Amino acid sequence: MTLKVARTVVAIGASVLLASCGGGGGSSSPDPSLQVAGTAAIGTALASASVEVKCATGSGTATTSGTGAYTVNIAHGSLPCVVQVTGSGDTASIVLHSAVQAGSTDSATAVTTAKANVTPLTELVIAQFAATLPANYFANFSGSSAGTLTQDKLSAAATAIVAALKSAGVDLGAIDPLRGDLVAASGGTAGNAYDKALDALAQKVTVDALPLLVTQVASAAASNSSTGLSDAMAAVDGGGLPGCPYVLSGNYRAIDYHGRMTLRPINFAAKTFGAGDGVNQMALVQDGTNPCAFTATLALNGQTGEWVVAFGPGGVGIYRSRYVAPTVTPGATGIIFPVQAHSYSEVAGTWDSLQSGYYPGDGVQTYRGQLTFASDRTASSCDYDPAAGWACKPESSGMTVAERTDGGFDVLSGNGPAPVANVYAYQAPTGALAMFGTTNSSGSTDATVEQSSFVLTKLKPWTLPQVGSASKYSETLIMYTSPTGTRSTDPVTSNEITNIAVDATANTVQRQRQSDGRIDTQDLNKPIPGLRTREPGTNFSAAYQMNVTGTGLTLTTNVETSVGRWLAYSVGRP
Repeated sequence: MTLKVARTVVAIGASVLLASCGGGGGSSSPDPSLQVAGTAAIGTALASASVEVKCATGSGTATTSGTGAYTVNIAHGSLPCVVQVTGSGDTASIVLHSAVQAGSTDSATAVTTAKANVTPLTELVIAQFAATLPANYFANFSGSSAGTLTQDKLSAAATAIVAALKSAGVDLGAIDPLRGDLVAASGGTAGNAYDKALDALAQKVTVDALPLLVTQVASAAASNSSTGLSDAMAAVDGGGLPGCPYVLSGNYRAIDYHGRMTLRPINFAAKTFGAGDGVNQMALVQDGTNPCAFTATLALNGQTGEWVVAFGPGGVGIYRSRYVAPTVTPGATGIIFPVQAHSYSEVAGTWDSLQSGYYPGDGVQTYRGQLTFASDRTASSCDYDPAAGWACKPESSGMTVAERTDGGFDVLSGNGPAPVANVYAYQAPTGALAMFGTTNSSGSTDATVEQSSFVLTKLKPWTLPQVGSASKYSETLIMYTSPTGTRSTDPVTSNEITNIAVDATANTVQRQRQSDGRIDTQDLNKPIPGLRTREPGTNFSAAYQMNVTGTGLTLTTNVETSVGRWLAYSVGRP
């Protein structure tokens, strides 16, 4: 009680003293506050868009006006800040980001004002600065990490993007993407020079396709490649396929069923697709019904080669390549994806794997299992054993992993310098990471050499779809009549599946295929979470299906029998 009384007396005395000295009068200093403002635009104003600002201290929200302008007031806020704007484009929602490190303070009001435009250009700047997807940077931004957002680093990123875009045909002049004067086109008001620069960029890379370019810029920045940014900007120079937001020009890596790997530069403006010799260019023609597919052909040395390629929403494509003259060959099927470089820390961990191809002594086989990249750069693998309840039985250990100069990784056995496999990581615009690998990058056909390719992903459990929901897809397939028999490949075709019934208790879904009306039943998360099993029917076999998380790619293999092996590659399509 004595302590409480003493505190009361002190408090009363203090209040009397303040009153006698004029405390509480008009001479107190104003409370400091922060005001972040700017314009959100994509060549036209992003009107009625949601704005969220996160700062070193404080946060706030707003909605853009009809001209794309926004203002966020944050009491006791402090710089730096990051900004996220969520709006709507012609065909999809748009999420863009920006940042601001410096402002000016009015000594009379103690209000600090700072400007941050939010556009496709600032999205590229943040990808370059943060070396990660801007959405991830915004989500993880906090007061403790704010110190890394310096004006020097932000300005350097902006300068790099402006220079790279100029080389790719979009000249911003002296425009500062983050704080430059921006008047967005809206209603009857024409946009200014900054807004016209956004129009010029959108002519080459649509807003819907922008996440593909942003992902390439972020991965290039993370890899510290001296040519990474200019390589990424090949997408701007060559543009995309009209009507397809899934693919942009640039360098692609193709790996077929038997592991043959080639680099394939694509330039949609020039309508060219790189030939496997690294010199010649195939003539590219966009598909008339699927805007995300094309055919490329080249007559060389008395033979005509043909590639049919279809891309899915994650930026990954599938293909069938073959000779069509003077004779038609069975050809090959495989996966094609943008070239990226990633660090070992990004790929360390345990991955679910599917590996298919030819194995000396065993013929054509498919294996499912896991591959682990440990923090000490060792690697080990296991194979699922259906006869043992799908336990993953150890298969290889003592391997090591080393970076390649081309942005990938070598898996080494420890028995010699030659790699067991080459592996390449790809980050989709969703942020999901997958890896594609080969044990036969040269494409050897020697029967004593393993000739396989594999896919690594982090499996996620399947969820029951809504009855009536449908999915459109492109698909191709490679088939063997026996483990060592005749090979055939299916063309890249388009189809659609409708979910006609679900059973929540059994965790199954019935589906109907549009092309022929065929109905099948899928058991979700069977035999393990992340896989699903197609039950056999009167004219089709049982099969396992694996979704490569976040990429839009799905792999389907038949349940192994004494005869016949097949693997289907499919991607979603518009």
